[in-house]
Amino acid sequence: MGEAMTVVGETKQVSAQITRLVWAEGKDGAPQWEVQLRWPWTPAANKGGDKTWVAQADFPAWTAATKGAVNLEVAAGYIKRAGEGKEPFDGHLDWMWHWGIKGLLDHAPVAAPVALGGSQDDYRRSKEEMRWTEAINNATQRILHPAFAGYGIDDLPTAIFGLAESYYKLLIAGPPQDMAQDDATEATEASEVPEPPQPPPVPAQPPQRASQEALTRLNGARQAALARHQWATEEESLAAIQGYAKRLPPVGREVRQLTDAEVGVIAAAVREGKI
Repeated sequence: MGEAMTVVGETKQVSAQITRLVWAEGKDGAPQWEVQLRWPWTPAANKGGDKTWVAQADFPAWTAATKGAVNLEVAAGYIKRAGEGKEPFDGHLDWMWHWGIKGLLDHAPVAAPVALGGSQDDYRRSKEEMRWTEAINNATQRILHPAFAGYGIDDLPTAIFGLAESYYKLLIAGPPQDMAQDDATEATEASEVPEPPQPPPVPAQPPQRASQEALTRLNGARQAALARHQWATEEESLAAIQGYAKRLPPVGREVRQLTDAEVGVIAAAVREGKI
């Protein structure tokens, strides 16, 4: 079960976090500390925390450098409003109240309250109220648009609450389904980056370049050289011509990989007996 509803003057023992102390002057001229701190029940959305004021004479050990955890006895003062000119909260949760510091504790709090109230119902209510507060803030900013310039002062509350209701429904619903699907698709696509295409395999030998006519003329020159006994056997003639072809730059090519002009050079060398 959640805690009973807070009432004016109710006291608690709590551990709070002081984030800043600033010198201030009270109405009677006495020095005070403006204390900025986070209570155990301060919602995460309230980044700055709450402020309260204490007489410096009541806390002589505090200085402007004082920060961090402190054990306090505190008392509920008055209920906060959602904004200037807005209705006050109903006060059923501790964060809806302004709390004052009664004094320091020399021991740990006896019964520290659960943040945002005690029960799951309190927690759900607080989330709903935070969303509604955000919706009201968005609507208030939107109402400043020139499109609403024609609204009279009596019409503005209705317009603000109408916009706030629309914003509230959006906050509860979350992102549109298609947006969520797009995000999921992008994440999937990002994790499935295709591998770059592999280059085609390099052939063991470059494709043939010499024409059949050029090769036929070279073979005719070779046969004539054999008839002149330029080589003892046909195998020797083929080996000699192939060896000559492989020495032509770029080296290492077969006869069939030469150009017609290069094949012609070999044929002339065969006819002249240079091979």
